[in-house]
Amino acid sequence: MIVLVAAGNHAEAANAGKQQIGASSAAKNCITVGATVSARPNNGKKFAPWIAKPMDPSEVAVFSSRGPTKEGRIKPDVMAPGTAILSTASRDLDSRSDRRVEYASLRQAVRSKGVQAPSAALIKALLINGTIDIQESVDKGKSTSSTPAAPNGLQGFGRVQMSQSMAALSTNPGCGFVDAGDGKVVQPLTPQDRWWESGPIEILDSDSSLVATLTYSDREGQLLQNDLNLIIRNAYGEERHVNCSTGSQFDGQNNVEKVIWKGIGPGSAYLKIEAVGGFARFNDPQGFAAVWAVM
Repeated sequence: MIVLVAAGNHAEAANAGKQQIGASSAAKNCITVGATVSARPNNGKKFAPWIAKPMDPSEVAVFSSRGPTKEGRIKPDVMAPGTAILSTASRDLDSRSDRRVEYASLRQAVRSKGVQAPSAALIKALLINGTIDIQESVDKGKSTSSTPAAPNGLQGFGRVQMSQSMAALSTNPGCGFVDAGDGKVVQPLTPQDRWWESGPIEILDSDSSLVATLTYSDREGQLLQNDLNLIIRNAYGEERHVNCSTGSQFDGQNNVEKVIWKGIGPGSAYLKIEAVGGFARFNDPQGFAAVWAVM
């Protein structure tokens, strides 16, 4: 089961403070969605009569609740348009391609690849792997001032971009995914088998970027119970890990990790998932999902 939760509308609430995400939107295994504004034109509908023109979907809605959570986890996970949503009026739009938004079913796309029961972690990994850092796409306005690059408490890992999320499912070089768990082709990690490594990921161009994401449904508990790390190694023996960082440290707070390696260099790269420390329950297996794509 895939659980999606709205980040909340409390950023402008009285005494809201700098972090407003809590309750169900802070749950580590769900997909928490924050709101951007929308580029949808009014079309004569009174969704917001004070807005005369479409807005920039690279701007976070002022009301969208900010993270991180009280525990320090990255939330929201992703962003999507959350204003001027006129689903029942979509038939009023004409057939021009630039006026319509196509929604693809990630679950259906994964099933077409032979995975009949994709995990919630895999769907979450695909969504996050394709996100766009909206801090990079626009450098203006209230929502982008003095905020570090994604992931952060303003936009999480960024705005959903379905075409990029689908890239890991393609047959193009450097793209792939794994959905590990009981009864699946790849078995979960255990105290006895603590790591998994991909086959060679072929990088053809010297200026290519490799984007990879690890997610897993952690055991119940306020803090991280089982700690898995995402490690990428290029053809020259260099490593990258942690969330979108070039540093040498690891992330011990989140059950989502994403690496964007710009200019990884040509040759065979490898992706490794490794368990750290003890498991929360003795001999309790830990499934995971990982996706990667050359962008």
